[in-house]
Amino acid sequence: MKTLHQNYYTRMNKLKTYPLIALIILSAITLPAITWAQSHNEKVTIVGSFQPNLREATKINLNPEEKNNDFEIGEVNFSNLQKPLSLKNEAPLIAASTVRTDEKKSTFRNYLKAGFGTNLSPLFLFQHHSALSKSTLFNFGLKHHSSWVNVRDYAPSTWMKNKLDIGIQNTFNDYILSTEADYSFDQLHYYGFKPADFPETSINKDALLQHYQRLNLQSQLSSNYNNVNYLHHVFGVKYSYFSDKYSQYEHQVALSGQLQKYYDWFNYDGTQLTGLDFKASFVSGGDSLINRQTIWLYARPYLQLTGSFYELRAGLDFSVAVDNKSEVFVHPELTGKLYIFDNQVELYAGFSGKSEEQTTNSLTLENPFLKTANHHYFSNTKKLFQTGIKTSVIPRLDLHLGFTYQETDNGSFVITETNTLFNNYLDLVFDNYQRLGFAVEASYHYNNQWQSRLRMNFDRYETETLLKAWHKPEFEAKWSVNYRLNAQWSFETEVIALGERFAAGKAETLFKPIRLKPLVDLNMEATYRFTEQFSVFVQGNNILNNRYERFYNYPVQGLQLLGGIKLLF
Repeated sequence: MKTLHQNYYTRMNKLKTYPLIALIILSAITLPAITWAQSHNEKVTIVGSFQPNLREATKINLNPEEKNNDFEIGEVNFSNLQKPLSLKNEAPLIAASTVRTDEKKSTFRNYLKAGFGTNLSPLFLFQHHSALSKSTLFNFGLKHHSSWVNVRDYAPSTWMKNKLDIGIQNTFNDYILSTEADYSFDQLHYYGFKPADFPETSINKDALLQHYQRLNLQSQLSSNYNNVNYLHHVFGVKYSYFSDKYSQYEHQVALSGQLQKYYDWFNYDGTQLTGLDFKASFVSGGDSLINRQTIWLYARPYLQLTGSFYELRAGLDFSVAVDNKSEVFVHPELTGKLYIFDNQVELYAGFSGKSEEQTTNSLTLENPFLKTANHHYFSNTKKLFQTGIKTSVIPRLDLHLGFTYQETDNGSFVITETNTLFNNYLDLVFDNYQRLGFAVEASYHYNNQWQSRLRMNFDRYETETLLKAWHKPEFEAKWSVNYRLNAQWSFETEVIALGERFAAGKAETLFKPIRLKPLVDLNMEATYRFTEQFSVFVQGNNILNNRYERFYNYPVQGLQLLGGIKLLF
C-alpha cells in the first residue's frame, strides 16, 4: 500500500504532464479555426456612447453590483451575497462589444434608479456628472440597498449597504489630475446556523451583528503629452481605512507609478518601449490589544518590442514583503503575441510569476462572513504559464480559448471556524497548490438589438497538505444576454453556474468533506421606456428559487422580485 507521501508525489507527477496534454488539445482545437479563417476578413465591433456614462445596480444582494454597458466579464452577481464571485478574466477578447444604450446624442447630468423588492428591499442609486469648467469634471454618487427579511430556517440575516462617492478630474496642458473619495457602511449578520439545532439556547440578534466601515482617498496624476516620444508617466497615492464592530482596524497607504518611453535601440521596423511599474504599500492594523505593520514593495522593469504582426515583452518582477520576517521574490517575465490573418487571429503565450498582498479590507470584501481577525498575508505564484487563441474571423462573433498552469505558495482557502458556540464564522487556512485552468469565452453582437457574452472556466486544483481546495469550484460560468425589442422594450438575462465545491468537515461529520451542490442562478430584468428620460423596470433574481450555498451554511434567499423607476435629468 502506498503511503500518503507517495500518493501526493504521484498526483504531482501526473499534474505536471497536464500542460503538455492541454497544449496538444488546444492545438487540435485552434488549428482548424486558423485554417478556416483564411477565407474571412470581416471584423465587426459595435461601439456605443451613453451620456452620462453610468452604471446601474441590477441585483438584490449584499453588494448590489452595477451593470456596465460593455458587458465586461469580471465579477458575477450572486443573489444575496456580500461580494459576487469573481470569474477569472486572464485574457480578454480581441473585440469588446458594447451596447448602445441610447441612439440619440442627448446629454443628462443626473441619473436616478429607485425600487422596492419582495424581501422588504429598498434600492436607491443616484449619480451626478457635470462640468464645473472647461477643464474640470465633477462626479457624485449615493447608493443604498438593504433587505429586512431573513433567510428561511436560519438565524437573523438582514443586511444593509450604503455608499457615498465624490470625484473631481482636472485637465491641464500636459497633465490630468484625478481625485476621488468614497465612504461605505455595510451591516450584516453571521447567520450561518439553524436556531433549531440549538433549542436550549437563546439567540441574541445583536450578538450576530457585524458592520464594516471603509474610507478611500486617492489621487492620480497622469501625463497627457501630444508627443509620443516623451517620457509618459503616472503617479498615484491612496489611503484606505477599514474598521468593524469588534474594534478591528486597518490603515493602508499605497504609492504607485508607471513610466514609459520609446527608444530606437535596435535597428528594425517596429517600436521599442521601455517601461517601469512600481508600487509601495504600508499597512498598520490590529485591534485594541495587538498592532501589526507590514510593508510591500514591488517593481517591474520591462522591454516591449512591437511589430506589424507580433508583440514581445521581457521583464523582471521584483517584490519585497516585510512582515514577521522579510522575503524577496524575483520572477522573470516573457510573453509574446502573434497576429495573423489581418489581425483577426491572435496567438499568445507567456511565462511569469507574481507575489500578491491580501489585506483585511480586501478579504472581507470578498467574504464578509470571515471571523473578526487581523487577516493579512502574502502569496507567491512561482510559476504562471498562459497560452491561448483569440479570434474574430466569424462575423459578429469573438472567441477566446485559453489555458493556464499555476504554482502558488501560501494560497488561502475558506473553512468553518469551529471554536464558537454556533460554528457560524468562516476562517482562512493556507496551503501551497497547483492549478490547471481552461477558459472559453465568446461574445456575439448583432447591430443594436442583440448582445450576448459567455464565459466558462474549468479549473483543477492540487493542494500540498489540505484534503481539498476548500470552496474552490472546478467549473464556473456566466452567460449574459441583452435584447432590445423596440424603442420601448428591452430585456436582460443572466445565468450563473458553479460546479460542486467542498467544505471542510467538522466533528459531527467525522471530519469528512462536505459536498456543496452545483448551482444555477437565473436573473432577468425587463424595462419599459415611456420617454427618453423616464422608464420603469421589473427584475427577478434567483428565478429558479435555488437556495444554494455559496459558502457552507450560508444559503442565499430564494426567488426575489424588484420593481421601480429609472430617471435621467
